[in-house]
Amino acid sequence: MALEKGQKPFYVNAIAGSTVLGMFDDFQAISNICKKHSIWMHVDASWGGPAILSKTHNALMKGVELADSVTWSPHKGMGIANQCSALIINNHLGALERSNSSNAEYLFQKNEENEFTLGDKTLQCGRKNDALKFWLAWKWHGRKGF
Repeated sequence: MALEKGQKPFYVNAIAGSTVLGMFDDFQAISNICKKHSIWMHVDASWGGPAILSKTHNALMKGVELADSVTWSPHKGMGIANQCSALIINNHLGALERSNSSNAEYLFQKNEENEFTLGDKTLQCGRKNDALKFWLAWKWHGRKGF
């Protein structure tokens, strides 16, 4: 209907584990449509993302690697300390920096000594320890524990 009106959708949000029924979309089918129309495909795996780690349930995440972006919040489905989230961008080099960079000189001084400052590439600016929470829990519990 939008295409007939000359409008072009730019974004599709697929779901990996809805909070009400635990529903997972067919990522491969959605990706085919998105590629056909050059539409960004995002997967909200905030709640259902841990399924990818399960030998029993990882088939629910089949095709998630085709997404342009994925959100995952281990604090929701794995009991990791709040707040622990990730935004993963696939094959779009520099996308996070282009969309989040404030180039605020007072926050980040770019020079040879701190070339790995990631603040301008993240949604959370200076908060960089979300991954550490997940890594520590993974080291403690492992796949079997989760």
